[in-house]
Amino acid sequence: MNNFKTSALALAFALLSAASLQAQDTSKTFDTSLYRVQQSMTMRLSMEKNQGERVSIRLINQDGKELHRESVGRNIQKYACNFDLSKVKDGDYTIEIANGSEVQRKSINLSSAEVVKEPTRTLVALN
Repeated sequence: MNNFKTSALALAFALLSAASLQAQDTSKTFDTSLYRVQQSMTMRLSMEKNQGERVSIRLINQDGKELHRESVGRNIQKYACNFDLSKVKDGDYTIEIANGSEVQRKSINLSSAEVVKEPTRTLVALN
């Protein structure tokens, strides 16, 4: 039987931030979450921060090269942005969120995996 081969991109990511179930730290000036948008190669970063704080967001590859940078202004308290990873190579990436005194880093591992569909098994009884 023929084996059908298709390639699929698998996106695995590990968040390096503290667990959200822990008691809230009052010294934190911003809080972030990172998750994959379903059926896509997009990661969504959501953030809530104190008014008056300026925050920078950077996407960095495994070689330390900055691929994207943006700033969130002082008057914005809730912010969200998407990172389209469909055009970047496999590897380890870091999203760094910082305001000068506090830094949070989120790790993303992007890898291609080959999916192989095997033939269905058949049971035949012989007499």
